[in-house]
Amino acid sequence: MNVLIPLDGSNLAEEVLPSLPNLPPQERVILLRVVPPVAGSSTCPDEPDWSDRNTARELDELLSEARAYLARVAARLPRPVETKVLVGHPGEAIVDAVMRWDIERVLMTCRWRSESWGRTADWAWHHSPCPVVLLRTGESISPAEDSPASQLSARIDELQRQVHRQQEQIGLLQRLVVESL
Repeated sequence: MNVLIPLDGSNLAEEVLPSLPNLPPQERVILLRVVPPVAGSSTCPDEPDWSDRNTARELDELLSEARAYLARVAARLPRPVETKVLVGHPGEAIVDAVMRWDIERVLMTCRWRSESWGRTADWAWHHSPCPVVLLRTGESISPAEDSPASQLSARIDELQRQVHRQQEQIGLLQRLVVESL
């Protein structure tokens, strides 16, 4: 299973990291840092336009800082992880990473407000094709195999495998239809 952990450099975002030892060792973990783009517009509602904030030189500096940050975080962790940096708007980049890297689960903390998680978490939650696990401050993923969370995770994994098999069958049927025309 591929697990994505988006980090924005804040202590809040890093609060998901103590959950890593509780993940099965066979899971591939990718830490993601998103750097704002030099130009472009977002399809995320209420997302700021970053186009006037970064020149190309500033973008290079931000990319270097992001890589260094992820390297420092990865060095502190009790298990090997991959690190990736994307340029874009955070919510969109998380969803793009999910699709690009065959991510099966996103783990992230979020800023819990009265009725809102924050723009990035909300965007990822509503647009990601895989489950997005939002952790509140002080929560962690339980290692107990018989916990409701573990049972739910196992069920989600099985459903994802079924969907993948069905998608393969649909693709085969589509090719057969095209070939018969």
